[in-house]
Amino acid sequence: MVSPPTGFKTIMSITTDEFELVISGKIENQKVVRLKINFNQEAYFDVQYFGKGSCIVKTVDCFGNLAINNGNVMMPAFFEENLYQMYLEKKEDIDIEIYHISDEIKNSFCQYGKVIVGSFNFSGEVGHTVFKVKNKDKILLLPLTLIDHI
Repeated sequence: MVSPPTGFKTIMSITTDEFELVISGKIENQKVVRLKINFNQEAYFDVQYFGKGSCIVKTVDCFGNLAINNGNVMMPAFFEENLYQMYLEKKEDIDIEIYHISDEIKNSFCQYGKVIVGSFNFSGEVGHTVFKVKNKDKILLLPLTLIDHI
């Protein structure tokens, strides 16, 4: 696995029979800490899996640990100015790509064998963003929607 930058923690992981997807980054934001906002506010996400087998979603909790999350609420962990890393490891030899509407984010992903990895930030546009995991023309994960504040 590619080592994330110092201070990064796993924020979310999605494990299926076909792949494992991990998003890591800093789980706090200096602007939020300085202004003392966003504490105890919920953030939302949506994961819809259309591939084979099961899908297990884990999100970071208030102690910084990953826990299985069967809902769509998590602690705020995605911020406009933070850098994030997305890592997808294929469990099978299938053609998978990560899609995002932003060319800058989409083009940040590189494939190395069974691994796809990329780093991104939201350039001041966090609030609602959608990632798709596609196998040829079939969408496996639609959407991984991250809805957060600041």
